[in-house]
Amino acid sequence: MTNPLTFLGVYASDNMQSYRSSGFIGLAPKAPVDKDNTLPSFISQLTNDTTSVPAIFSFFLSNNFLYEGRLTFGSWDLSKYTKEGQTVFWANMGPNEMYWTVHLDNVRFSTDSKALEINSQYLILDTGSSYTMVPYFDFTNIIEFLQMSYGIDCDSDSDDDLANLYFCDCSNQQYDTLPDLEMTVLEEAGSSNSYVYSVPKEAYMKRNIIGKNELLLIPQSNASMYNSTTDEFYWVIGINLLQSQYTIFNWETKQIGLVAANQGAASLNLENTIVFALIIVLFVLGVSCCCCCCCFCCKPCKKWKNSEDELADMVS
Repeated sequence: MTNPLTFLGVYASDNMQSYRSSGFIGLAPKAPVDKDNTLPSFISQLTNDTTSVPAIFSFFLSNNFLYEGRLTFGSWDLSKYTKEGQTVFWANMGPNEMYWTVHLDNVRFSTDSKALEINSQYLILDTGSSYTMVPYFDFTNIIEFLQMSYGIDCDSDSDDDLANLYFCDCSNQQYDTLPDLEMTVLEEAGSSNSYVYSVPKEAYMKRNIIGKNELLLIPQSNASMYNSTTDEFYWVIGINLLQSQYTIFNWETKQIGLVAANQGAASLNLENTIVFALIIVLFVLGVSCCCCCCCFCCKPCKKWKNSEDELADMVS
């Protein structure tokens, strides 16, 4: 290492209190260029001969909170995080190098041969987002498809349609019939070489035990992203849709690798497992205590118990 990596020291920040971490590493390819920002991005520092670690990182994201994901710097491991025999599809990055972007050809549901009408040309792969952000024009077409093809109505939880959660009124039977969502990614603009980025229904709609199901796609303004032209539109793919893929980000070749993830490769998260077990134990103890209090303090229960005792004395 010829020079140390530079990090920004922050003592406090708004809206970050709930995160359990000692710090954050921004993995965007480039940092925004303005007068208030003089710190180069973490990735760009790796390319400036500051370290022997290549400017490559890979993500395996578990879809079960009891199991761990894995971020690897400098390499990737297909043998561990993908199923045997799979190969990586390498997509060239889009023109906006502020984000990890790939070219989007079309979007469809697996049961429909006709692609949805969309305006977007790119996908941004963002491991820092919990939900997937979809430009409003594309989003409304998804909502209409669900209603017309499956009779599922989805509505916002707010009067403002943008950047709000949507909840869908559907039965368990309707939910079980929902198809996969498929996004066709191109190797580069205009290329015939493509990859079907497929995600199951559980990734775009969460089944709730009580009440309506939660749509994990959020509409956003059709306004362009930072450093883009006014006719460029992007889906921001969050963790919910990234869990189906093992992703490789290679800044040295300016490519993103995609391959279906093997969720069976996830390692057990001991901390979360212990917390989950404690919650179950506390719940059982709580129910037991309530039952005991009911038996000894509740008048109807005491009356029932006394009648049972009297009946037993009569029999004896």
